[in-house]
Amino acid sequence: MMFMNDNGLSLEGLRIVVVEKDAVLRELIADIIIDLNGECLPFESADDALIRLHQIYGECALIIFDIGVLGVMKGEGFLDMVSREWPEIPMIISSGYGIEAGRSRQRSRFLFKPWSICELLQAMSLALRHT
Repeated sequence: MMFMNDNGLSLEGLRIVVVEKDAVLRELIADIIIDLNGECLPFESADDALIRLHQIYGECALIIFDIGVLGVMKGEGFLDMVSREWPEIPMIISSGYGIEAGRSRQRSRFLFKPWSICELLQAMSLALRHT
């Protein structure tokens, strides 16, 4: 998949974790990351993503996740755990429902579904710019 990247965003050398329950969205986000020369680690569940984050010692540039992900650990628990263990990793939180006030964190951005590719690219650019 090729798309227009008007904002000059490059993910060269960056590892991005994607946690999204919708397979189509997960694949779309992964394709965008790969098209921008990044490495994508896609997961359907927060549980699997958390296991992998521990295996790589939290070494990733960005986490993009759906607050309504599948698994034993739900999105809020995932957000809390990542915030505690790897507070330096910026996050893009995506949902069609919003997020409870006070549940967000300083290094996170909220992306309301449905979002456009342009909105995703902008959120990624802003999140990575402030690392």
